[in-house]
Order: sequence, then structure tokens, then C-alpha cells
Amino acid sequence: MLSADRAKLFRLLALTNSPYDGEALAASRMANKLLKRTGASWADLFGQDEPNRDTTAAQDPPADTHSTRTAPEDFGGDIFGDKPAWTKAPPKRVVRAGRLRLFLAGIPMPIRLVLGPLTAAGYLAAWTIETDSLFDRSVRVLFSAAGVALAFGLYAMIIAAELGYRPYAPSPPIIASSRAP
Repeated sequence: MLSADRAKLFRLLALTNSPYDGEALAASRMANKLLKRTGASWADLFGQDEPNRDTTAAQDPPADTHSTRTAPEDFGGDIFGDKPAWTKAPPKRVVRAGRLRLFLAGIPMPIRLVLGPLTAAGYLAAWTIETDSLFDRSVRVLFSAAGVALAFGLYAMIIAAELGYRPYAPSPPIIASSRAP
């Protein structure tokens, strides 16, 4: 085995100590491929005689095996982040809250401003959905209800003021005329 291949093999073996199982498994498989490509075996590498073994049990898997595998339903992948490739997926309530926020963010800003209280209600509903604690959820529901009521009230007052409705403005005096029309 060449020294470059040997150095690569040692790097791959060091990667098998990774805390991420997928990375360790991939490094192990790459080390086996490297040995197979160079025509060496693990026994040759360690200078021992290879024991008799059944070669039919350790055959390579069929080529299409990897394309038909699916991940378990409760797992998600993060291939570009710092988490391992197989991490627990977030709870469904958190996913629903995120989808609601993404939906609201996709609405154009002028429409969100016109429908301001409904937008506020949507964001508060997403905030309420996220928690799993009964106490936290009930506090968030009360806070959200108060916030939505306040948003609708302020919005109604702004619209009424723009339309010219002044509930506390003094009305013009009614002057009684002595002339009959």
C-alpha cells in the first residue's frame, strides 16, 4: 500500500470516532473501499493471517438499495448545519406554527396592513400553538385574546376617525327659528 493511501486510511479511521453515526459509518465504508481498491485487506494491514470466513455473507448490497430506503417518520435531516444528519424532527405543533408564520410572511405587506388585526391574530395564534405546557398555553391564549381585541379596537377607532366619526365632538347648536317656512 502506498504511503498516500496509508495516510488517507488513517484519516478515515480517525473519522470513525465521530460522535455522528452517519459520518462514522461513511468513513468506515470508505476505508473498506480504499482497501479493496488497493487490493489489501485488514489482515494484511495488521500483518496477521486472515481467518477462514464465509465470503457470501459480506457481499456488497444491490446498487438500488439506497434509493428505496426511507428515513423514519420522526427524523429530519440537516446536511448543511452543525447538527448530525439524523436528528429528531421538531414536534408537529412547532411545524404548524412555523408554516403559519411562513404563510403570513408570504402575504404582501399592503394587504397585511389593511388586514392588520387578522395578521396580528395569525401571529399570536402561531405563538400560542408552539407551547406544550397547559399553563403556558392558557396564559398565551388569554394574552392573545386581549391582544387581538386591542388590535381590532384600535383599528376600528382609526378607521372611524378617518371616516370623520367623532363620538365625543360637541354637536353644533340647534338654533330655533321663529320664522315658519
